[in-house]
Amino acid sequence: MPGADQTGKGLNVLVVTPWYPVKDHVYAGVFVREYARAVQEHCNVTVLHIGVVDQTIPFWWSVGKEYDQELTAGIPTYRAIHRCSRVRGCSWPQYWAAVVRSARQLQKERGPFDVVHAHVFSSGPAALLIGRWYGIPVVISEHFTAFPRGALSRFQVCQARWVFRKVDAVLPVSCALQKSIEQYGIKASFRVVPNTVDTALFQYVPVGHRTDAMVRLLTVTSFEEHKGLVVLFRALSQVPWNGRGWQLDVIGGGSGPEADRHRQITEDLGLAANITFRGWVPKNEVARVMRETDIFVLPSLVETFSVATVEAMASGIPVLVTRCGGPEEFVDERCGTIVPPGNFKALADGLAMMLGNFENYDRREIAKIARERFGYEVVAATLEEVYLESIKRRKAEHR
Repeated sequence: MPGADQTGKGLNVLVVTPWYPVKDHVYAGVFVREYARAVQEHCNVTVLHIGVVDQTIPFWWSVGKEYDQELTAGIPTYRAIHRCSRVRGCSWPQYWAAVVRSARQLQKERGPFDVVHAHVFSSGPAALLIGRWYGIPVVISEHFTAFPRGALSRFQVCQARWVFRKVDAVLPVSCALQKSIEQYGIKASFRVVPNTVDTALFQYVPVGHRTDAMVRLLTVTSFEEHKGLVVLFRALSQVPWNGRGWQLDVIGGGSGPEADRHRQITEDLGLAANITFRGWVPKNEVARVMRETDIFVLPSLVETFSVATVEAMASGIPVLVTRCGGPEEFVDERCGTIVPPGNFKALADGLAMMLGNFENYDRREIAKIARERFGYEVVAATLEEVYLESIKRRKAEHR
């Protein structure tokens, strides 16, 4: 029986990813961890975070187990660690040695594995090495915005084409992302599997009657240009507020020169008193803020999915999003409004419309839509189906 181990929980799944939360960046690849948490609903999951560079380790490569529960969320997590060579571009031997050593150790401690679930095509070679070594299928989830932004280098295109041809299944998180991949002339065995959301944390909680008329807006973003934050600021300066008070919380982005630049833009537009930059905050704080929010805004120019939008919906918040690649596949008139990307006038018009309408949305229904499409159990069932199909197909090929 595949994956039957001491837990009796089902398939043994090895998640291989270059993006994963670390101490200095707890939001790095957090959506990959959410996938792993979802898969845990049905399977035994082990995470291997590859490509971790640490010049302080005593040898050129090593494998380390992560013990910080805030980072692992209870999932057995290991880091394939290597030192960088002083000669640029010559660290591949250390990298591959770390991957091989990690695979051996994990197979001994956690295996035998039934399937490798990689994230992002750049992890494909390592995942395929492990998969071929142990004779198990490899599936890969793709999230990278470089595809829709047309930002892949020639080397990356060649690597993605080779990886996607070799793996058993490619799982883009949206139909739009699949189309963007195919526009590079890349062919694969595609199946769209969306990101997932923790509906135990992000859920609709009825709030009592508010005594103020303040409209609370929220966006969760970074300061990258394609996130459209400046477009949102310009739109806010054009909205006819008619004396109505409003407040925008900006979660994410961090600090540094880009944060200073964006703060200066809000001052130049006369919006500084209305906008609070919160930086990166824990997920439970994001959920708390969402429960107090009237309208969630996603001003992005490009997205492959937008987990933050789904988290807002799971919290029962009506959303105003741009037609940027992912959200238009799950946002409809029951949940909010969609406007063209990169157009501050259209965004301002959308905000003005929602200001007079946000109280009429059925928040309980919005949360239900998110839960039924993106909850752990739903996504886990789809992924388990992909795993079993891949295992079955692999066995049939070797008969």
